[in-house]
Amino acid sequence: MRKLFLLGISLAFSLNLWAQGISGATTGLQKMPGYLNLYWDAKKGKMYLEIDKLDTEILFHTALPAGIGSNDIGLDRGKISAGKIIKFQRSGPKVLMVEQNYGYRATSGDKMEMRAVEQSFAQSVLWGFDVMAEEGKSVLVDATNFYLRDGYEAASAIARAKQGVFRLDPSRCAFYLPYTKNFPENTEVEVTLTLTGEQAGPFLREVVPTPNAITIREHYSFIKLPDAGYQPREFDPRAGINSIEFFDYSSPFSTPIAKRYIRRHRLQKKNPNAAVSEPIKPIVYYLDPGAPEPIRSALMDGISWWNQAYEAAGFKNAFQVKVLPDTADPMDIRYNLVQWVHRSTRGWSYGFSVADPRTGEIIKGKVTLGSLRVRQDYLIANGLVGEYEGDKPSKEAEEMALARLRQLGAHETGHTLGLPHNYASNQNDRASVMDYPHPLVRIMGQNKLSLSDAYTKQIGDWDKIAINYAYREFKNKEEEKKGLKKIIDDYIDKGFLFLSDQDGRPEGSAHPITHLWDNGKNSVEELNRVMQVRRIALSNFSEKKIPVGAPMATLEEALVPLYLFHRYQVEAASKVVGGVFYTYAVRGDKQKVMEYVSGAEQRQALDALMATLKPEELVLPANIIKLIPPRPYGFNENYREVFKDRTGLTFDPLAPAEAAAGMTLRFVLQHERAARLIGNHAIDSSLPDFSEVVDKVVETTWKSAPQAGYAGEVQRVVNGAVLDQLIQLAANKDAANQVRAVATLKLQELKAWLGKATTSDVNQKAQYQFALAQIQQFESSPETVVITPPSKEPDGAPIGSFDAYSCEW
Repeated sequence: MRKLFLLGISLAFSLNLWAQGISGATTGLQKMPGYLNLYWDAKKGKMYLEIDKLDTEILFHTALPAGIGSNDIGLDRGKISAGKIIKFQRSGPKVLMVEQNYGYRATSGDKMEMRAVEQSFAQSVLWGFDVMAEEGKSVLVDATNFYLRDGYEAASAIARAKQGVFRLDPSRCAFYLPYTKNFPENTEVEVTLTLTGEQAGPFLREVVPTPNAITIREHYSFIKLPDAGYQPREFDPRAGINSIEFFDYSSPFSTPIAKRYIRRHRLQKKNPNAAVSEPIKPIVYYLDPGAPEPIRSALMDGISWWNQAYEAAGFKNAFQVKVLPDTADPMDIRYNLVQWVHRSTRGWSYGFSVADPRTGEIIKGKVTLGSLRVRQDYLIANGLVGEYEGDKPSKEAEEMALARLRQLGAHETGHTLGLPHNYASNQNDRASVMDYPHPLVRIMGQNKLSLSDAYTKQIGDWDKIAINYAYREFKNKEEEKKGLKKIIDDYIDKGFLFLSDQDGRPEGSAHPITHLWDNGKNSVEELNRVMQVRRIALSNFSEKKIPVGAPMATLEEALVPLYLFHRYQVEAASKVVGGVFYTYAVRGDKQKVMEYVSGAEQRQALDALMATLKPEELVLPANIIKLIPPRPYGFNENYREVFKDRTGLTFDPLAPAEAAAGMTLRFVLQHERAARLIGNHAIDSSLPDFSEVVDKVVETTWKSAPQAGYAGEVQRVVNGAVLDQLIQLAANKDAANQVRAVATLKLQELKAWLGKATTSDVNQKAQYQFALAQIQQFESSPETVVITPPSKEPDGAPIGSFDAYSCEW
């Protein structure tokens, strides 16, 4: 009876609200007028939404204005989800929020064609609201439960990171009114949410005060879609511009069904007939005033470089950078924002944009820059050229860190303008800020290094090409088609190249030019030069790399990036082995489609890579080892920034060598590279076979003359890493059968050699016997072989960035 009584009261209340209309139902509530009117009931903690745009397409997205602060989990301040086009559709007393399916369309304008496509593919109802009141063509709904939920799916992200199972606790959730605001073209609501759970993982325990209760803020936006004045531009894979993609079922069956438009801001000339004109409305980016000086000025400078590219595309003062004023709200869709974000560990920066899924028009650019990255850049620079005089930092190191910030600001902003990475820009002398740049260190003398030219100081020539393709205005479609073709033909004639993430990121990738964090046109020559830089830097290493008063044990953090200074150039040179040069060629253009890297170049690369495994390159100077004691009380090590020791509390002098050798071997013996070596050699016998590569590795390590002392022990560490890599490769179920066959054969050949090898050195003899036992165990029962987990190199990246349409690939 009591339930029926309460239900009756609730029904009577709802009917009463309906009868009063919206104005009556919202009496006494705080009205927030805007794109979709909001009504706040402070007494009950409820938020009502007035929907006066039924059956109107609206852009909806969620964001994370206050995150967790762990790079590993990825729930950072300022992250934005991909936008969705929704419609509010009424059915009797219900209003459904329906996501439209723009992946499948008919662009002909024929209503029957469009209806056929719409009914062929599913839509998604994201929420259902009960109508509380109505007035004219407007309805009032209670949106409280819609907002007070984990719409960003933070709990799922925590679970994917294996940090525990968390659920929303409604009793600890509320509206966050300081950032619940309304504007003429967008409605913004923010909520405080608390996720609770048990057995929080280590990443959570690092950053959350009470790890079983994670309080974050999530943000919901309803945004007015742009008008029909924007003209989409067709995508070309050679242009270096991001895209949207959809299936167009109204396209003739003789043409591709997949259609692609580039992503870009709307930009129009005031005077279309002028070669260079000011825009009707410039693209303005606003910098977070939370970025301190001198960082703020460096970012302003670097981001403003993009105006050079727009000038080359025919615009004057089209791109501007300003500090976000106190009167502006960062959540307002009208403001492109560069945000300064803090985390507990250094992490990726990224550039993302809110775009119209129908056309690719960018509505809002959003850049997130991690604040700890600049500290790592300073650490690297100081290790290379700086010394602390007392506690005073190195000016040259500071200048390099700020130069890197300028480049980083330009890079991430470039993503929000529509540009992806171009990892082939080194072919044209650092031609793009959209590459991942390694600091260019000049050798000035026998024992002196310079960072005066570490990073570029302006926008690159490639960046101008990409902006020209995306933003140059043309009088009509015919002129546009000819003009865009000319832009691409001209850059091909000048020798520019565009290749991106799919070609540069995978460890087994093949292109000899396309790399991350490298320098120079020839990756092998640059590896040899970088090894020389590394030798000088290590010879100059001293206690002056940390300030007076810092624990001596913290020298290890300064040592790591110097010892592994060659890490990215090793990866670059490894791609020459089994390498294949190719382009994004289309039929009819002048680009070379593909060709194998010559056998001579591949063997030169292999020689350079093997040189990195020699004991003389891997041993640490004795003075460095004696400078690093165990960690003092209260200064726990950050495992991400130091070598993985096998000696307990004391610094392990073999751990750096194990990490560096394992890094080289991981790239050289990568299973896809091995398969490519086999296939390429089968087609062209002048190219090295995988068998030749393995023989070279074994000759450089196991079969080289044994050394004594520290160098001998380093040699044994490298030998062990080679054996482990071969065993893992032979057992790798993802590797091609012939790759596994060759690896197995080489293990048998090594076993035969070990059976004949003699030595009077007890440590060398012990390794020989252990290696024989390992191979025999693998032969008899591969699944039972116990391989010591490799001491992987400490984190190097991010030296830059990572996210969809940006740096996360």
